[in-house]
Order: sequence, then C-alpha cells, then structure tokens
Amino acid sequence: MKIVSNSTALVHLSAAGQLDLLRDLFDSIHVPDQVYDEVVFEARGKPGEEDLEDADWLKIHTATHQLALEILMASWGVSRRRVLNWQWN
Repeated sequence: MKIVSNSTALVHLSAAGQLDLLRDLFDSIHVPDQVYDEVVFEARGKPGEEDLEDADWLKIHTATHQLALEILMASWGVSRRRVLNWQWN
C-alpha cells in the first residue's frame, strides 16, 4: 500500500525512534517536498531532521493534485475511485 505522510507523523515517529515502522508497514511512503523541507531545513536540530534526511526509502515529490489522486485511487475500491475520478475531472 502507498501512503502520503505529513510532518506530524514523521516527527513523532522519529522522536520515538520508530520512523522505520513506516517502511516496515507500507510498500511506499510519499512525502510532499514542502513537508520534507519543513522537517529537514526549517526545523534544524529538532526531532525528525536527521532521521528524515537519512531515510533514502522515502519518496519525496512536488505535491500535485494528480499525485494525490493517483495514490488515493490506487488504495481505494472501485466505487470510491469512480467518485474521486468524477470529482476531479
């Protein structure tokens, strides 16, 4: 399963020493570049910074509606995908 993570989950898992839990539970973890920048560059020295910087298994993306749509549609059932697809088209 693919997931998209925000900074809250990344910071708290890192502070608890459990950031790798995401890698163990999910096939791919996508992080918007704004979230990555917030944790790594804007919060230097705070929980999450080093762990996130070292987590080469995270997929960092420029956030777009299309990326979010594709990830959601891949994880949802057919009826939800049709509704979501209809709303965005």
